[in-house]
Amino acid sequence: MRDHVYWRRNFHPEDPPAISTHAATRPDYQAFEARLRRELHQLSAALKKSVPFHSPRYLGHMVSDLLIPGLAAQILTLPYNPNNVSEDAAPVTVDLEVQVGLQLAKMLGYVHDPSRPDCAFGHLTSGAPWPTTRHCAWHWP
Repeated sequence: MRDHVYWRRNFHPEDPPAISTHAATRPDYQAFEARLRRELHQLSAALKKSVPFHSPRYLGHMVSDLLIPGLAAQILTLPYNPNNVSEDAAPVTVDLEVQVGLQLAKMLGYVHDPSRPDCAFGHLTSGAPWPTTRHCAWHWP
């Protein structure tokens, strides 16, 4: 998180802080911050009553826990809020999506050379049984 905070702060260092030091010392701001902390602690406590998907002893659904590398990557990515709607909006994660798609195509025996017109193509999705595809890497008959 510290790295992300520095990245955001250094994106335009001339911008003033979102909350000035003066505003942060006001009683109404401090009351808001205290309430926010309480609410987040309550949410955290409530979430502990969830189904234990995190446990390797629980594999009762399709949503078993991520492996540590995937979980770490998810936590690292969340503050950047990428939206793979286009390369303009998410140039890094769209490129990563293409790389993973080509790796999956290769692993499954599909054409994975982007210079070929019959190269596998698709989008990584969550929760849908079949992503929309053009040339079949993820499309099963």
